Amino acid sequence: MPKEDSKNRWYDNDSGMNRVLNLMKNLPENIQEDLAATLIQFANLIRKDRKIEESALSIGKDKVLGLYKASNKRRWYDQNPTLMSAMNILSTLPPNEFKNIVEGLLLTLTNTNTKK
Repeated sequence: MPKEDSKNRWYDNDSGMNRVLNLMKNLPENIQEDLAATLIQFANLIRKDRKIEESALSIGKDKVLGLYKASNKRRWYDQNPTLMSAMNILSTLPPNEFKNIVEGLLLTLTNTNTKK
């Protein structure tokens, strides 16, 4: 697998998301799948709850490029279609919602790892 330029990875700009991905990478595939499905449902709920005037959203060229790279399946999580979709959805959320989800994921994943 070719090494990626870390400056181009959307999650490297957020240390919390980088930690989430490192923790998720070590989970069994069935847990990754369940977590991804839950993330998709949660992100869709957030989008539904947004007010109509706030729902117009531009994701920007960097995020479009990231979605394109996902179609090339270059990242480890792109090998799982559900996980790839969850990460693509997270990458396009508004910053505040993204931050809240990342904080919740970190709390969940670190609590899960300490209970082993």
